[in-house]
Parts: sequence; C-alpha cells; structure tokens
Amino acid sequence: MDKMKFKGVRLPKNILTLVESLLELNGLTFSEYVRGLILQDLDKRSVFSTQLKAKLGIAGTEAST
Repeated sequence: MDKMKFKGVRLPKNILTLVESLLELNGLTFSEYVRGLILQDLDKRSVFSTQLKAKLGIAGTEAST
C-alpha cells in the first residue's frame, strides 16, 4: 500500500467555521471530508475508469460499428 502523505489546506475563517459545523453534524473528521471530496471529483472526471482501462490495456470508449 502507498504511504500516506500530509497536505495542508488554507481556508478563510468563516468558511472553516461552516465546514467544522457541517463535520460535527455528520460525524466526520476534516481529513475524511477532504478525502471524500477528492475521490468524488476524481470519479466525476472518470480518472478511476481511465486508470483501470490503462491497466487492462483497453483503448478508449469508442463504440464499435
């Protein structure tokens, strides 16, 4: 498994206060929340399916005719 690395995030105080309230209501840590947002964004951009296709040697998603 890959080693975990730390990255910091700078946010305006008012935004951080809102995020912390949201996290408390949902029982999440800041780290869990940020990881979830990153994974959602990568999934939306089809990064995971692109990587899987590359590993399987599958070219693009062109429909065969």
